Amino acid sequence: MLDSVFRMREQQLWPHPDPLEFARAAEAAGVDAVLLGLHVPHVSIRDRDWQTLRELARAKLCLAVPPRTNVLEQIAASAAARCVLIPGSRQEHSSGGALAVGLLRAQLSEAARVLERHDIELGARIDPDPVAARHCAEAGLSCVEINTAAFALATRPASRARRLEELAETVQAADSHGLRISVRGGLDFENISELISCGPISEVRIGQALIAQALFDGIAASIARMRVLLGG
Repeated sequence: MLDSVFRMREQQLWPHPDPLEFARAAEAAGVDAVLLGLHVPHVSIRDRDWQTLRELARAKLCLAVPPRTNVLEQIAASAAARCVLIPGSRQEHSSGGALAVGLLRAQLSEAARVLERHDIELGARIDPDPVAARHCAEAGLSCVEINTAAFALATRPASRARRLEELAETVQAADSHGLRISVRGGLDFENISELISCGPISEVRIGQALIAQALFDGIAASIARMRVLLGG
């Protein structure tokens, strides 16, 4: 969510919009967490930004980062309560655009050991694949973020039903391994109702759709509308 606001600020070379004012407004409106990607081009995080981020409720901040030792050290010193590993290079991408966890199990295990010492929950962004969920559990991760982009982009009913079935299978597999489950990718006010039937999803990560709707309704009203769709 914060990525989009940071990007707007940096592209305009202007102090507005203030991502941290947005984060506070989202927190006050009842979001469970704000997600910030440290890998995103055109996202420049200033020293003042970090200072203010640390003032947010610790449970509200989730950082998305590639599996790099120097980045993990930065995360360990941050105010984040959660971290999700995402691809930072072409070699780390899966065929579906998420993290190739099957090829990176050693890096995942090391990241889990590093962040566990700092009481930071670690997950990975995976494609809808039960095997990927198992790899995360075996590496010692505590959660997964399932990529829902293929489902969101599917337009034909048969294809959409198949993508939804894949998501449901992955959700059930992750749950069976004791992983907390979040979903992300192309989700909006129109398709979210289909997704929540997939099983025990703990968190839905939506940024672009909320910010776009906030242009018309304001951020508090947009978040309230989404929470109603999510059942509370």
